[in-house]
Formats: sequence, C-alpha cells, structure tokens
Amino acid sequence: MGAGMRAMVLKGESLQLRQLEKPKIKEDEVLIKIVASGVNRCDLTQTKGGWFTKPHCPGHECSGIITAIGRNITRWKVGDKVCAILDKGGYAEQVAVPAKQLLPIPSNVSLADAASLPFAACNIWLALFANQEQEAPMKKVLIHEGASKIGSMAIQFAKYKGMKVIATAGSRGHLSLCEDLGADACFDHKTQDLVDTVMKETRNSGIMGSISLLKRMEGRILIVDLHGEAKSNVQLVHILIKNCELQVSDIRTQSMDQKASIIAQVQKFLWPVIEEGKARPLVGYRLPLTAAGAAPKFLDYKITLAQNIILYP
Repeated sequence: MGAGMRAMVLKGESLQLRQLEKPKIKEDEVLIKIVASGVNRCDLTQTKGGWFTKPHCPGHECSGIITAIGRNITRWKVGDKVCAILDKGGYAEQVAVPAKQLLPIPSNVSLADAASLPFAACNIWLALFANQEQEAPMKKVLIHEGASKIGSMAIQFAKYKGMKVIATAGSRGHLSLCEDLGADACFDHKTQDLVDTVMKETRNSGIMGSISLLKRMEGRILIVDLHGEAKSNVQLVHILIKNCELQVSDIRTQSMDQKASIIAQVQKFLWPVIEEGKARPLVGYRLPLTAAGAAPKFLDYKITLAQNIILYP
C-alpha cells in the first residue's frame, strides 16, 4: 500500500472504500494508527445528507497508537495508546489529530472499546456537569432513550454523581438495561404517558434537568442527540412561562479551545468514574472497517442495546 491508507469515504449517501494519502501532521498534532473507531448517530445523519456535503471520511472518535508527533508536542510520545475526539476521519486506518483532543485509555477498558468513549463522555459532560459550579446542581434528571449509546453512559455518570435518574426506552429489553445501569425509575415512552408518569414519580416537583421537555419551573431542557425525525411542535410559550433554559450540547460545534477545556474536564472528573468501575462502555457490535456502510443501519433500526458499535481497520 506504500505510504497510503485505506479509508471509507462518504460520497452522497454511499460509503466507499478508497485508498488515500497518509495524513500529514501539523506541529500541534499527532498521527494515530487507528485500532478501532466509534460509530455515532451523527454518522447516520451524514449518510443522509447532513453536516458535510462534499466527499469526506466520517467518524468522530477513535482509539489507537501514536505513530508520529508534531514538534510542539510534549505530553504525548510515539507508542502511547490514546482515544480521541475527531472533527472527521475516523473511518480510516490513520488520522491526524490535534493533541488537545486526546485522552488516555482508562486502565480497565480495552484499547478497542475505548474508541466508543470520547464522543459520549464529552457530550454528557457538556449536558449534565459543565455548568454545575455556576448553577445549582441537578438532583433529578430525565434521560430519554436511556438504552442508547449516550443515554446508557449518562445514566451511569449521573448515578455516580448522586442524581435521581428517570429513564425512558421503547422495549422491555431496553428498560431492563436502564434498570441494570442504575436508573431509579424506567418508563416505556411508547405505552406510558410521560408527563403524568414523571410527575407522579417526582411527587409533582418535575425535573430540573432533562434530555426532554420539563414540567417544573426554571428547569433545563438538554438536547444531546436527535433520534428519528429532527422536528418538533414545541410551543415556545410553555418554555417562556416556566422560565426554562434550552441548552444544546454537542462537542462537534465547540471551538478548539472549548474542546480542549471539555476534554480536560472529562479526564479529570469522568475518567476516574470509569477507572473505579462505576461506568463502562457497552459495545454491541464489532465490524470491519469495510462494513462501515452497514453500521448506521444498526443505529437506524435500533437493533442493538446501547447501540454501541466499533469498527476495526
């Protein structure tokens, strides 16, 4: 293969295996030989025409081994095992990454499974913990799609931080997973009235933080991910009357400095939770890189618990 590498390139709605040049690193970047890449719902969005329109290699997280470093890099060295947040490029054999977007591998997580950690952990930090020094800590949180990749990790981190967790899911198996992960109450959003059920569970006090709509005064609506049709008929007057805060948490839209700050906080506050065995990634499917075209379909049809898929180059 010479100095090139294999990569899956998205052209239109089709992922195609291509031979690309090996990435060239800048002075503040490292080159990673990818061991595994995490698959996320936003990758599915890209295959349906969202975000990027030009042909590109998708993939927002990976794990692997550093094979080269830029001249300004002092913290990391060749041979270090890391995982990383990527702007794109994860569906490949190698990727160049700003050093500020790297995380070490938790000692109790395999190098491959660590590929599924950075994207979920950073978005959960943004949604649930980033502003707690300036605001009153959330005591209760409602997590929709609790058996999803981000939802399953959010339950574990929220419980560790002492929150009361109410989770929703759409099947008995998914509800059982939420219970096993520590959710205090679990409801089927397909068959149960969510508002009535949550108000009863909280003794009519409602929820302070939600990956949902709120019933209480001065609550917070946290949008971390979009499942299904990305449309809503929410009446803004209801948010106004309740003096609610609407917050979108997406690591992809942050500046380089913001990403660096978030990643540092994730390593300081969430990585120890994983090291203690109080939170873990749940990997459902392991696919070869060449099967990347099938990976979004697993997410689309919600076949797997935790919907956590990794690709091997």
